[in-house]
Amino acid sequence: MVRNIAGRGDFTGSDQRPNMTTEDPWRFERQNFTCTGWSGNCVGQPFVLGNVVSRRTPYVMQWLFNLQRQVTTNLLVETGYMGNFGRRLERLRSTNEAFTRTSLTDTRSIAERRIFPMYGIIQQVDGVNNSNYHAFNLKIQQRFNRGLTLLAGYTWSKAIDNGSGIRSSAGEQSIAAYDWDLRPERGLSQFHTAHRWVASLIYDLPRLQQSHPFLRQTLGGWQTSSIITFSTGNPVRVGVIGDTNNMGGEGNYPDATGISPSLNAGSTERFWNREAFDLTNPELRFRFGNAARNTLIGPGFAQWDFSLMKNFSLPREGHSIQIRWETFNFTNHANWNFPSTDVRNVAFGRVLTARDMRQMQFGVKYLF
Repeated sequence: MVRNIAGRGDFTGSDQRPNMTTEDPWRFERQNFTCTGWSGNCVGQPFVLGNVVSRRTPYVMQWLFNLQRQVTTNLLVETGYMGNFGRRLERLRSTNEAFTRTSLTDTRSIAERRIFPMYGIIQQVDGVNNSNYHAFNLKIQQRFNRGLTLLAGYTWSKAIDNGSGIRSSAGEQSIAAYDWDLRPERGLSQFHTAHRWVASLIYDLPRLQQSHPFLRQTLGGWQTSSIITFSTGNPVRVGVIGDTNNMGGEGNYPDATGISPSLNAGSTERFWNREAFDLTNPELRFRFGNAARNTLIGPGFAQWDFSLMKNFSLPREGHSIQIRWETFNFTNHANWNFPSTDVRNVAFGRVLTARDMRQMQFGVKYLF
């Protein structure tokens, strides 16, 4: 009988039919470890995943102050400020990471620079993250009047933290560059958006109730609506350049040269400036690069979603047919995805893909 004392099995089919058999129970756990003078099963350095049991409950406090002004009977303007801060937010943290080497002549191995050399990575959920958010808001609302209703909002904001979540999201590692010093992790949040403007409107064309029945059926009953969105891009971290400082972790980062990544950049071929980063400094072989977290701002977003609808009244009271045409990204505007963040690659800063192009759908409804 084989007992699994701790850890997680590797099941490729299903949890009802595991691939761990009594003939070779450690097949998918053996990895590539070898033991001198021993021909049996060999267990290498364990990877530990757990929780810091003494961590406190995370919390967020928020506040806002708004002013409203009714300009006309149907037009309302509102402006205000909103902010919040979070404390004791959770993140994954390695509590057995190797210390950095002192110089190029430091020949200590990764295990020799760990607190517990017999263990590998000890990864724990720890409540060490902080965050803050500040935003200016503007809203304009037109209540339904003469066939038109409008809601538009603009937000100018800044979100800062030293880790935007426990698990990694696009462009951000789940583990800090150096878990013994989290101060360099403070930067723009992964979801930071400096400027965002969204407007939605619905307009009912005149129904022509007093017109000839033919004109009323063909020219009346039309409705159009739109959602228009403009926003600046989200931040992303420059990519790792490999384990140049021999830490055995997720990799090192380049140095910042002092040149802005946005200088002489912004095109699809050169969205970021490669000269903003240096990966040739010999010191990167024993220390971490000083390029800050989330200093690259990705492409913005602009889209117009449009729909057109026609209602046909039927002779039977309360019955009608509705025909809808809806299109997303009506202008077929190209919204770019993140370029490559790997400064080692010739494709760094080059836009290679885009989000969805124009999509259309048609529909017919029978209402009664």
